[in-house]
Amino acid sequence: MRITSLSIILAVPFLLALAILLPLSFSHEYRDYMGWIIVPILVLTFLYTFRPQIDYWWIQRQKIGLEKPLVDWLIENSVFYRELSDEEKNKFEQRASLFLDSKDFVLKAKEEHKIPEQYKLLAIHEALKITFHQEDFLFKNYDRVILYPHTFPSPEHKYLHPCEVHSTDGIILMSKPHLINGFINTRQFFNIGLYSWITAHMKDAKHEGYPMINANDISKLDPILPYSTDQIKELIGERLLQSQALFAYAFFQYQNLMEKHFPQYSDAFKNIFYS
Repeated sequence: MRITSLSIILAVPFLLALAILLPLSFSHEYRDYMGWIIVPILVLTFLYTFRPQIDYWWIQRQKIGLEKPLVDWLIENSVFYRELSDEEKNKFEQRASLFLDSKDFVLKAKEEHKIPEQYKLLAIHEALKITFHQEDFLFKNYDRVILYPHTFPSPEHKYLHPCEVHSTDGIILMSKPHLINGFINTRQFFNIGLYSWITAHMKDAKHEGYPMINANDISKLDPILPYSTDQIKELIGERLLQSQALFAYAFFQYQNLMEKHFPQYSDAFKNIFYS
């Protein structure tokens, strides 16, 4: 069994110390112990705050990557992974391992089932791709990924749609069939995984660095994308469609065409994702 979370291991003795000191401090006989409670509280607060950085440092030191079945899945299904150098593949695998350990994954069905690791990796693949050249890649404000067996309504958007990003609740929701189809065949299906993680990234950044793009300009992507923007609006829902995220989506999928037709936007996205 591999240890992927050093922060949890370090937290155990301080949790035990807190469990012992807390009841003692309420006893008149051991009242002097009250002041010592601050030590485990401060350490535990530090470990909780810097857990991603601590665990990532640990994974790098231990060379912890993905299990072989997941690496085989990447080799078979990920064009992005196959084109990386050996050193970059190790980086991708280490980041994927930490990302998988840092999120909760839920499959919404009549009965909630355990999600196979390959589907978890599929769900986060595009997040790893768009942040591959960035130091901060964990999307720390998002801790849950929920997969549905079909399109779904939500309290805010009551029509059926295949994806939604809740920045306040830290949740990414996606329809599993749409996620799979968009990843396997992006020329026929809209890649909701890529679009969702770009939207999450944009909300995290509070749109900083993203070019100002009018919603009416979305139709200008029609010559670039293999499906019309009207089809995307119908799929995602016009209220959920973010023009900046859609242009960034086109940048990742069809970078050469974006550089030709929208050089100013392409330069902005390069500054965001590649610097």
